[in-house]
Amino acid sequence: MITASPDEGRQLAIKMACLVIEPTQPDEAVRNTLRDVC
Repeated sequence: MITASPDEGRQLAIKMACLVIEPTQPDEAVRNTLRDVC
């Protein structure tokens, strides 16, 4: 991926990782306790 800045690329990568986690752990409460970033 090409982004305007390294920080923008990092934020995009975090957002994509959070989207991938949802199907793996569908319970939002569990996701929130296990992962403080997403």
